[in-house]
Amino acid sequence: MYDLHSYGRMIADRVRVDAYSRAMKAAIRPGDVVVDLGAGAGYFSILACLLGARKVYAIEPEPSIWVAKASARDLGLEDRIECIQAYGSDLELPERADVVISDLRGGISTFQGNLAAVVDARRRFLREGGVLLPLRDTLHVALVASEPVASWLFSPWSDGVVDQAAARALLANTVHALPRDLLREHDLVTSSAAWATVEYHGEAVARLSGEVSLVATRSAVANGLAVWFDAEITDGIAFSNRPERPGSAYRTMFLPFEEALEIEQGDGIQVALSTSIDAGLWTWEARGAGGREHKQSTLRGELPLPGMLARLSGEHRPYRRKDERTLDRAKSLADGMLTVREIGVAIATENGSDLEEVRSVVKGLGVTIPGVPMHLRGKHPSAK
Repeated sequence: MYDLHSYGRMIADRVRVDAYSRAMKAAIRPGDVVVDLGAGAGYFSILACLLGARKVYAIEPEPSIWVAKASARDLGLEDRIECIQAYGSDLELPERADVVISDLRGGISTFQGNLAAVVDARRRFLREGGVLLPLRDTLHVALVASEPVASWLFSPWSDGVVDQAAARALLANTVHALPRDLLREHDLVTSSAAWATVEYHGEAVARLSGEVSLVATRSAVANGLAVWFDAEITDGIAFSNRPERPGSAYRTMFLPFEEALEIEQGDGIQVALSTSIDAGLWTWEARGAGGREHKQSTLRGELPLPGMLARLSGEHRPYRRKDERTLDRAKSLADGMLTVREIGVAIATENGSDLEEVRSVVKGLGVTIPGVPMHLRGKHPSAK
């Protein structure tokens, strides 16, 4: 979940903003209808209006949409920007858009179902012949040799007093978003290569995978892989979160090696990566010139939950927890007319439950009810 400081950092990333601004200027015509998917605090929604859009549907599930709504009011754009707190997949819009804009990447293009959300919006919201921004993302990889990165990741777990190898093993099988400016361009010790492409005009896919050959540019002890994207917003307009790109709002991803890989200048290294779009499962392999292999997976980086092994058994009998059933019932009552308190009272009456217990489960629904436009909220006759 992004906070306002995070959205501010994205606006401050002028390379990103300038790329989208130029693409929007080329795409939006006076009188156009625009969908801003993942509108955040509304920067691109407002910009679309300034470029002549007649109507903008700003879609954002997080509370930051209230900033977009307040900004539209303050700027006299309330009649042109409709702020909807929801996931796009939960909505039906009254008209098709001429332009659909999205930037849902996170550190990588597969972040939190980004691809499926954009493909769904393109299919259901965009008119035939309309413009979708962005076009595609190309994912790159290179080997890294960085003592600061290794120290940031592992040194707290071996401080000279207490050694916790179990924590290091889990962290070595986890994908990490590196702190800004921790990884430098000179820390890349091989050539880079594109291992996958995300086509937003294509079909949603369940998995991205690729295998590439890299060449060592200097002798080093590599301790992981750097992964980044080059985003093509429209023809000839792009930006990247490559390591050390100044002011990038998006951080480079790091996939560690459990054991360091020694390479000599000129060595060839084979790298294979795969990630599942929905589950966020990653696997990565690297094979050096001497035949030494690294094979790792985020499955080995997950903390075991109570009963996990039992639930993986084919004999397990799944059931829904009481709070899950309560939340499902609350969502079924969330029609934009009942208040959260009224929903809580209804469920407590049905189940004979304690009202405070029910309200503790549904208390967040007032700002997260999917599919209910803001202008419908709080319109129940009994609302104050």
